[in-house]
Amino acid sequence: MSISILLFIMLFAAFLGSTVNFFMPSNTDPATGKFKDKWIKCFVLGLGATFLVPLFLQTVDSRLMDNIQTRCELQDSTCSIGNTRDTVYVQLNVKTTVPKTKVDSSSNMAADSLVSDVNNLQRLITEKEGCPPLKNYLIFAAYCLLAASAGYKFIETIISKVITKEEVQKLTEQNKKLDDALSKREKNGQLEQGEKKNTLRTLVPSLLLPPVTNRFDQQKGRFGGMNSRNGRKLSAEVKEGSLPGYFDVTLMLESTDSGNPLSSEVIFYLHESFTPDFHVIHSSGFVDGKAIDRFRSYGAFTVGVVTDNGQTLLELDLSEQKKFPKEFRER
Repeated sequence: MSISILLFIMLFAAFLGSTVNFFMPSNTDPATGKFKDKWIKCFVLGLGATFLVPLFLQTVDSRLMDNIQTRCELQDSTCSIGNTRDTVYVQLNVKTTVPKTKVDSSSNMAADSLVSDVNNLQRLITEKEGCPPLKNYLIFAAYCLLAASAGYKFIETIISKVITKEEVQKLTEQNKKLDDALSKREKNGQLEQGEKKNTLRTLVPSLLLPPVTNRFDQQKGRFGGMNSRNGRKLSAEVKEGSLPGYFDVTLMLESTDSGNPLSSEVIFYLHESFTPDFHVIHSSGFVDGKAIDRFRSYGAFTVGVVTDNGQTLLELDLSEQKKFPKEFRER
């Protein structure tokens, strides 16, 4: 399959998908009944989203692109039957022509059987040459159409996934280093009993929590519904970010009791769309005795916090904070 066919699929999907996006109800202003965005804007965003499909497939570890070759060396095959006075022959064109095969002219069944064998041979050669099945192209076209229909939202998702993947890799490397260091200290008997209670191995994100009751905001109500308890206070700050459409969120957990400062790890539980959906702040990373977590977010959600070795649970619904931007709160 030529690369030009793939480009055609992407361009056609961009055209069709952007048209769908243009006529979507979300693109219509309820007050005036007019379209919010012009078709050309939808097309440009749809085209950009379509050309990000290969990157999207890469981020989700899809092998679809591996199964689609830019060129199939196997030429179109043809099978024909011919007659002479003495013979019936079948000719197969796959790169080269298969020599004529003589069959008894009185046996039509033999000729039909030979044609069937040739068709089977054609299929086997096609599979061996690695020509991708048609369904791979149809699936690829569907991805392109979906991306173009989503437009800017799809582009935002890709940007978020790429950024998140890098952050996850850094977090994984940091956790591995921490785990290695803890293992060495345990082997050398250098960890005191009190210190072991505060390690990440004890304060794991799988800490037993109440069941999810809000499927749209899974942390809602799981941490007691209060942002202040046991001399601890959870607060947040939201500002427009440098990345279009995203906001910079800063979470802060601090002690309100001077006689009982923060001393153990703090786990911030985020929306389930984050990967990972929890961030661990170790006591060594506290700033002025406060646990601070910073990240980008597309919209508001409920934040849950576990600290004091699981003795203190707090939560804060960012959508209820009127001081935050309206666009952030209503997403």
